[in-house]
Amino acid sequence: MTHERHSAGETLFQVKNLNVGFRTPHGYKRVVRDFELTLRRGETLAIVGESGSGKTVATRALIGLAGDNAVVAADVLRYKDTDLRQAGRQTLKKLRGAQVGYVLQDALVSLDPLQPIRNEIAEPLDAHARLSKAEIRERTIQLLTEVGVPQPEIRKDQYPGELSGGLRQRALIATALALHPPVIIADEPTTALDVVVQAQVLGVLAQLIARGTSLILISHDLAVVARLADRILVMKSGIIVESGTRDEVLGNPQHAYTKALIQAVPSGDTRGRRLSPAAPARIGRPRRHGEAAENDSATPILEAKHLSKSFHGPDGRLREAVADVSFELFKGEVLGIVGASGSGKSTLARLLLALTDYDAGAVLYRGLEWPRADDRTKRRVRGKISVVYQDPYSSFDPRWNVGRILEDALRLHAEDGHAPQRADLLELLEAVGLNESHLRARPRHLSGGQRQRVAIARALAVHPEILILDEAVSALDVSIQAQILDLLEDLKARYSLSILFISHDLGVIHHIADRVLVMKDGAVVEEGDADAVFHAPRHRYTQELVAALPHFDNSRGAGRHP
Repeated sequence: MTHERHSAGETLFQVKNLNVGFRTPHGYKRVVRDFELTLRRGETLAIVGESGSGKTVATRALIGLAGDNAVVAADVLRYKDTDLRQAGRQTLKKLRGAQVGYVLQDALVSLDPLQPIRNEIAEPLDAHARLSKAEIRERTIQLLTEVGVPQPEIRKDQYPGELSGGLRQRALIATALALHPPVIIADEPTTALDVVVQAQVLGVLAQLIARGTSLILISHDLAVVARLADRILVMKSGIIVESGTRDEVLGNPQHAYTKALIQAVPSGDTRGRRLSPAAPARIGRPRRHGEAAENDSATPILEAKHLSKSFHGPDGRLREAVADVSFELFKGEVLGIVGASGSGKSTLARLLLALTDYDAGAVLYRGLEWPRADDRTKRRVRGKISVVYQDPYSSFDPRWNVGRILEDALRLHAEDGHAPQRADLLELLEAVGLNESHLRARPRHLSGGQRQRVAIARALAVHPEILILDEAVSALDVSIQAQILDLLEDLKARYSLSILFISHDLGVIHHIADRVLVMKDGAVVEEGDADAVFHAPRHRYTQELVAALPHFDNSRGAGRHP
């Protein structure tokens, strides 16, 4: 891809001195300051920055989606010949979909849970295109195929709740592409996607760009940005702190914040070093329970033996979600599990946690098949295995503050009726880099990174020996992700934790894992040392995963794609 090819193209969006704020009960709060943007036909402009930097608010303001309580002002805010400062609701409604397609990050919220996805795609076609029902059906299947949805004839009739996160995101992208709009605004469009499907979606976006579609890409994935972007804006605290061509910003960053973002990208090159500019690893007192003997590392702490589990699919057929999976996890080890959406990773985690019963095989904790043990034994072992999910917010009671959340976890697994003490709460917060001031905060008042730290603190409350993380950093921006990955390294050393790390992000897995399992269609197709798996993959599927990965060299800021 040539990144200077559209410099002389038609100007679509022109924005100067855009300011966006919100009216609140406590007064006016400005969140975007003096934002400027020029987008030409066929050009890709990427906007990067951590959560809360104003990226999404600024782009939503371009098409009248900032919100009813938003105050939007600009010296220039224009799409082609239309002055959007003076545009009414009908003008903006016609602009959205037909001229500008918008892909939101949270597909579960954006899609109507009461409508099959075919209706979501048909809506813009009904509103703006004169197509028959048969043509709309054909176009729907075509769009779902373009964005990598398997079995589109079946999937189009499913509801959002029946689809994985990756499938929901692909359906949302298909809806935005329905009318072939001149501009696509994509807000973290590949966050929920595995590397193979991400490559398919990026390929679709690249084809659209080649045909003249302009793209405003909001992403924390600098490898994705490096592949697609012509120009980059870097935002921090509502302000653009750096801008330029892709090679200027990523290859020779000038601002300290940009440099920190680039250094935070995990990969095989970052193994063994900290990703965030935080203080050196904290060293605390040893954990109180389950201290390992010196020779314990030679004995598996957790084993899966020929595990299998089948479910009925949407067409009624029985399909194996986990097929004859075996592995061993040792004390103090990080075992990474990678694979495409639907490969069985999360189902495997549920089997290991005894949240789903297996059809065949066994799960052993220190040689004991604990999911089939008596209730007392199961309760004891369950306290040794904790889990952290991708979205901690949905697992918190929104009425509870952090102190109550941690108290509940401590009380649930208290020994000898020990009531949680304030010192116990503070110890957990300190372990994850939080402090006493967070005890009274409710989850909605915390950042994504803080919520994930609270989720990890809650998992540590039971003094586990094993921590299972299921896509626990995939929704975080790169700087917060870096802090959490560093935190996990600290906790592993401090508490001698064994970690099972499930992720579709190969860079994260290569950075943190000692060994890697690669899953496809429920089966393990490759296993080995992390460097061996990523540098010399033996199985064809692993080779496809590695080949599909957008590469980003954060020692030089250069990005490429095979």
